[in-house]
Amino acid sequence: MDSLRSAEFSQDWLLAELARLGVGAQEALVVAVSGGLDSLVLLHALARTGRPLRAVHVDHGLHADSGRWAERVQEAARAFGVPITLHPVRVEPAGEGIEAAARAARYRAFARALSPGEVLLTAHHGNDQAETLLLQLLRGAGLAGAAGMRASTPFGPGRLVRPLLGTSRQALADYAASQGMTPIEDPSNRDVRFARNYVRHVVWPTVARRWPQGHEALARAASHLRAAQDALERYVERDLGACRDPQGRLSIPRFLALEQAVQPLVLRAFLRAHGVAAPSAARCADLIAALAYVPRTHRQILPLPGGAALWRYRDRVACERAA
Repeated sequence: MDSLRSAEFSQDWLLAELARLGVGAQEALVVAVSGGLDSLVLLHALARTGRPLRAVHVDHGLHADSGRWAERVQEAARAFGVPITLHPVRVEPAGEGIEAAARAARYRAFARALSPGEVLLTAHHGNDQAETLLLQLLRGAGLAGAAGMRASTPFGPGRLVRPLLGTSRQALADYAASQGMTPIEDPSNRDVRFARNYVRHVVWPTVARRWPQGHEALARAASHLRAAQDALERYVERDLGACRDPQGRLSIPRFLALEQAVQPLVLRAFLRAHGVAAPSAARCADLIAALAYVPRTHRQILPLPGGAALWRYRDRVACERAA
């Protein structure tokens, strides 16, 4: 049951949304195409606008038919008059689920495929945003996680834009039906062992019977939370700037003088600026406690995710990424 109300999807609606998101009329666009309904609709609609456009498809190799699906995606792109490149990846879960590992491998491939200044477009829509918010809350996420997917964000050598967040799965399905499009049906999308599929096929039908406009409400909530998160990040960047020395190192005395509630936010912002994934809340607390302790040698090496580390000397700390 689809409860997200939005304007009927059309090329004019899509072009207006791209303009609203700051995508210039002459910017080179790259559409991430899985072969499913949403991405095929996005590719088809853009192909008819005459804008500079190409497509990329990532083959995760997780299904016996993935090679055949890649061929069908190529055929669809050729039929739309859009050049396409295929990117096979190897998915290796390492302490994370197969969903997360596949997503990480996919986005690494996208980043490699993107040229400087290009805009990568993905077909996430409003229903996806609502499901993301629900999943993040069930995982105990903070404001950043609950804010859901950004409509536009820097990515690789260009940026990533999600122009369909303001429309619904049903609107895209209606467009596909009107154009006689036949998407690829990946059977794993019905496998409720995966968290998102469980929410979509088991949890959501029950929720929608009681709150028929639930998708719309959660997507709107994600938008409000995103605005709050963006405002918070501006304040955090101000505090981070006040704690940095001319060499970009973190001044420990200035950092520890911040309110305790602000310290984890500033530390995560400092790490993000060095390309380091944000640590968990527990690990963040451990790092702050370590920085508050002054070792006899005035030197510390504090390990971080991905092989990076915080290097302390006296009252300054630098972040070094693994080679």
